[in-house]
Amino acid sequence: MEKVDSNPIPKVPLGFNEEKVRWSELYHKLFHVRILFLCKPLDKKTADLIVKSFMFLHQEDKTKDYILFLNCRGGGMTEGVSIYDTMQYLDGDVTTLGYGMNASMGAFVLYGGTITKRLVSDNARVMLHQPHMSASECRTAEESAFDAEYMNDLRTYVLNAYLSGTQEDYEMIHFLLERDVFLLPEVAVDLGIIDEVGIDLDILRYHNKDPDDFFSVKKDDLFSV
Repeated sequence: MEKVDSNPIPKVPLGFNEEKVRWSELYHKLFHVRILFLCKPLDKKTADLIVKSFMFLHQEDKTKDYILFLNCRGGGMTEGVSIYDTMQYLDGDVTTLGYGMNASMGAFVLYGGTITKRLVSDNARVMLHQPHMSASECRTAEESAFDAEYMNDLRTYVLNAYLSGTQEDYEMIHFLLERDVFLLPEVAVDLGIIDEVGIDLDILRYHNKDPDDFFSVKKDDLFSV
């Protein structure tokens, strides 16, 4: 008896070839049109995948923009900084769209999008707190000492990154990072962490304005073949 996949990956039309529809798995198509997702706490594997995706797409076409959906409750500090740094390197704009809860490094990645293109949904929350390195990342005494020094360097880097983009003073940013601070979307806008509240999904339709875009496939086209 044929085994049925209990969690099949949806397929979407990729294009047309000799009057036939070509189909692709949903995630492949979204990747092709530069729409990426971070929907879990950051670990090394997840961060590596996102960084590699950005770099591949950057080498493929440096002129196109990116969209990164985020629902990330934090994770490793080094992983979050690696994604943030990669986003600053890219030539194309990175629109960050936050929904659900984006905390700690999730908030930092959300903040790392292109200025004027950092958005959250009406019911989203942003949480800032002191960046830290988990105990599992500490190994020998010598390595732990190095980790502590490196952690302090990264903590200073994160603080300065917020300072440079929010126009808030040192005391305010230091206060926000000293403890768990949950921000309503409107407060996050006032602080300069994000730019706008409310996600208009029409932004997807005009993303990169590619005539072969994922969203240009018409319903009538599907039923006419």
